[in-house]
Amino acid sequence: MIIYDVHEKVFHSGVSATLTQIREKYWIIKGRQSIKSTITVIYSDNAKTFKRSNLDLKTIWSLIKHPTIARYFASNNIKGQFNVEKAPWCGGFYERLVRNVKTALRKVLGKSSFNRDQLEATIIEIEGVINSIPLTYMYNELNKPFLLTPAHLLVGKRILSIPSVKLPCDSHLSTRSDVHEVISKLEGRIRRSVKAVVHADILIDGVLNLDEIPDEATPPYDLIISIQCLEVPCANFGSFVDVLKRLNKLLRKGGGIIMSSFYECDKWYIGAKQFPNLKISLKNILKALDMAGFGYHDVKSFSALHATKPPQHGGSYFLVSEKL
Repeated sequence: MIIYDVHEKVFHSGVSATLTQIREKYWIIKGRQSIKSTITVIYSDNAKTFKRSNLDLKTIWSLIKHPTIARYFASNNIKGQFNVEKAPWCGGFYERLVRNVKTALRKVLGKSSFNRDQLEATIIEIEGVINSIPLTYMYNELNKPFLLTPAHLLVGKRILSIPSVKLPCDSHLSTRSDVHEVISKLEGRIRRSVKAVVHADILIDGVLNLDEIPDEATPPYDLIISIQCLEVPCANFGSFVDVLKRLNKLLRKGGGIIMSSFYECDKWYIGAKQFPNLKISLKNILKALDMAGFGYHDVKSFSALHATKPPQHGGSYFLVSEKL
């Protein structure tokens, strides 16, 4: 695939040009022999020029009479593999993907100009976004299967996280036992691959305070980090992302974090300590988790409990994310 990609980038300029371009980043064993090999199948749409070229090649090969040359071309025959001619959606499918790339590039570039490395990084990110588009229905229930994306067929996992959605409140969850049941289901989604839950506090200055770490646990931890987001987590959004990145480094793949907080509430008092309302919205928390390398978000929100004492709040939410 690397050779084929570079072969197209240098506009089929020959073995030397292709090999020079490849060796700027890669060193392929027996690269010259691989590059000199003939491409036998060309995939394309039903454009008349492509079909005419394929017909001309077949005509030329049918006129060859010399047995040695005929055997050579029979073993190295170039074939054109076209889309289904009676399926008009084939061409439209590829054109729609081209439109998606152009639209994203127009939004990112605007009137600015990028160098080659910046443009390549942008194209790779756009490719990740397009390959993360869901192919199956997105369920709200926890016990339903994960979304299938094109990335699962290419690399076996989702490249980027699914865009966050605002889930409706479950107003029937009116007791603390109902809430604990929801939390246990969220934890159970990650507990398939972890053994312990560690409770943590993110302080105002961005310092991570971990406690209750099992004695046998060593970094990277095979656990869930549970965070109660009552206090303002950090001074700004950037420092919040930095804290989440430090959390990500503590976890093994498959571990995760649970975050919980309230919304539409006044100041809270626990004993003599005062907790202001969380300043970072749920939308920005999900964005920060994506930037820090977390994914597979599950958000469960529900209305205020009947037993809640003043000051009242509009409800609470619990968020589970796994390390990608």
